[in-house]
Amino acid sequence: MPGTRYLSTLFELRAGRPCPMINSVMRRILSLAVLASAGFVLAIAPCHGVELDIRELVLENGMRFLIVERHDSPVVSFNIVYLVGSVDERPGITGVSHFLEHMMFKGTKTIGTRNYRAEKKIIHEIRDLMERKDETDDEKARERLAVKIEKVRERQRKLIVKDEIWKIYRKNGAVGFNASTGRDYTSYTCSLPSNRIKLWAMLESDRMANPVFREFYAERDVVCEERRMRIDTDPRGALMERLYASAYMAHPYRWPVLGWASDISSYTPSEVERYFRRYYCPANAIAVVVGDVYMDRFSKLAEKYFGRIPGGSPAGRVVTREPPQKGGKRVRVDFDAEPRLTIAYHAPSVSSDDHYVMDIIATILSDGRTSRLYKRLVLEEQSALSAGAWFATRKYPGLFVFEAAPRKPHTIEEVRSSIDEVIEGLKKERTGEAELAKAKNKIEADFIRSRRSNSELAGHVAYFAAITDWRYIKTYIEKIRSVTPADIQEVAGRYFTDEARTIAVLGRTHEE
Repeated sequence: MPGTRYLSTLFELRAGRPCPMINSVMRRILSLAVLASAGFVLAIAPCHGVELDIRELVLENGMRFLIVERHDSPVVSFNIVYLVGSVDERPGITGVSHFLEHMMFKGTKTIGTRNYRAEKKIIHEIRDLMERKDETDDEKARERLAVKIEKVRERQRKLIVKDEIWKIYRKNGAVGFNASTGRDYTSYTCSLPSNRIKLWAMLESDRMANPVFREFYAERDVVCEERRMRIDTDPRGALMERLYASAYMAHPYRWPVLGWASDISSYTPSEVERYFRRYYCPANAIAVVVGDVYMDRFSKLAEKYFGRIPGGSPAGRVVTREPPQKGGKRVRVDFDAEPRLTIAYHAPSVSSDDHYVMDIIATILSDGRTSRLYKRLVLEEQSALSAGAWFATRKYPGLFVFEAAPRKPHTIEEVRSSIDEVIEGLKKERTGEAELAKAKNKIEADFIRSRRSNSELAGHVAYFAAITDWRYIKTYIEKIRSVTPADIQEVAGRYFTDEARTIAVLGRTHEE
């Protein structure tokens, strides 16, 4: 399968019009933040003939806005990132960041309700009944309480305006109204006509300041079902969960973004609300605005609607470090599915220059039909239906993952042996100048060539604003160009070791 890398983004000003420049598949979404002590500043930073026109507005409460003016069309895309993800969780509440993503669509004190004062009493009544139900072991008592809870919920349904925030956005021409949760951050996206910027500011500041976690227990059940669908009953989902849980011993990257099943079913409103207050605050948020927006007008709206929200405290860094792996690991996931192999090696974070080399390695190994893994395993040996590798740059040290699906009658062990030989080739033989140049050109061409929408651009800016510094963008191509065959040998030799390897295999028909 093709390698997966986060897209990278730059801006080139041509004839006064900004053009995004994007890196290869799912790679490096570049941070365009220009730091300011207060107010906003305009920064223009050269990068191989490329200029950045990025403005940053910083409110007194600590909330940052990154604004890119693009007046090609009367559309604006928004992406609010909260600097919180599954890495910030702890045992007992794993998956709560993702759960909050769901709850943020439930509305506020004024949206999603016909009478919040009356509904608030019902919400507390449901919570009291649910606590009593969870605390008792008497099955008949639980059944009686379940009947009462359903009657109270029926009263609440009469007060709820279902999906009102979605309806408001849709009626005003919104597209891309969505959210996503990752290991390092949570984002909320939307694109609107540029004459609806004020509407976005009103709705999103209201969601930040006055969310109401209505239908809490029903949504908890929804997330439990989502986990069953995406992990428990999905072969690859189950395999990747076991791979991460095995590869990491201490670092919180080890638990799934969706959370462990027992944690999800145990969430309480009080602990979710505490988590929300800790992380969903202006000091821990960055809003990226791209499109037909004017800085002077937008700054007034931002101050009016977001500036009045108490700032809170920025989230701290995760202090737990993954200790060096002292020996190879191997795990098996029994599943009624075709066999599949994954191999993970510990990999550098975005703060290490080694990740540029990993970009090159991932491209050489897995980008296209002429890549080393695809060419050998799929085309030449025909031992695999798919074969590839991917590396996702993260805030903290991540994983470089190889994946392959053997083709019958070939086995997991045959495929693994071929992958090992490909890896050894990186270590022992200098990568040829032509192959290296091809990989660099591919990365740079993708980086420069692709023109994307405002929404994609906003997402790219938001991603790297969340995990690293904007200065990354100034030197990315320079760093890629500077990678040498010796660098590839050295990095591959240092990271791709048997001691630092975790193998996870799927299916009932593989060899041990």
